[in-house]
Amino acid sequence: MENKLVLSIEELGFCLMLCGYEEIAAGLIKPTLGEKKDKIWEAIFETASHGLLSKGLWNVSRQKKGDIPLNEEWISFFNTYVHSKKMFRLTKNENDDLEILMFHQISEYEWIAHRVIHHICHEFSIVNQSEIFNEINHFYGITQLDKNKTEKIHISKKDFKQMVLLTEKGNIEENTFESIFKHTKNKQLIQSFLYSLKSGKRRFPDNLSVSYIPSLQEYPTILDVVFILKEEKQLWVISQFDQYEGEPIYLMLPTMEDWKKIILQRIEAN
Repeated sequence: MENKLVLSIEELGFCLMLCGYEEIAAGLIKPTLGEKKDKIWEAIFETASHGLLSKGLWNVSRQKKGDIPLNEEWISFFNTYVHSKKMFRLTKNENDDLEILMFHQISEYEWIAHRVIHHICHEFSIVNQSEIFNEINHFYGITQLDKNKTEKIHISKKDFKQMVLLTEKGNIEENTFESIFKHTKNKQLIQSFLYSLKSGKRRFPDNLSVSYIPSLQEYPTILDVVFILKEEKQLWVISQFDQYEGEPIYLMLPTMEDWKKIILQRIEAN
């Protein structure tokens, strides 16, 4: 793959189905398009085949022979994509418009970048592991962080759950958080975090997660989840558990160097 490949959800689902991954295709398409009668699905996939032909994925010669009607390089691509064992997933929710960026590891230093826009547009490209940090910053619009020193406080699991519950309810007021952070010495950091939540009109931050996919028959195992809240020149990071540093839940404002460390630790871990 030399350039980016952009597919509609119908085109991607059809490709996966043609390659023998019917359950994955159904899991992708049905939540968005809903249940349809067989004739409607046939019409949808016929239209998708026209799109694949125009994009150079469809192979008429293979179709006439009764083979999978995709060029071999794309059959290989979708097989590699589906069988990736490690996934790095990021979410961004702006104005209730969810956007997702995923990285699927396909070799020691190569990953498939998979961006989902408006639930229906799927953009693929091959990236080197060294490019992922910059891709993530571009996704979140991070150009600089105005922190010379990382600030961090620890949070108990109980207090973390309470904080999530309050923010999900939209109850973002200092007095409601006082009991959670009553033992915290850095009150200014907490007040700054609450201000960021309120000014951004967010219920809870975006997140990035690392998942291991043992096989197509098993559910992915989520190894780690990190919540982030991006502002113009600073970034809040909340880690449920940092297995790399051996620390419990923490809330932090990192420098760009420490933000890069957070990302690279999770990308490079086996």
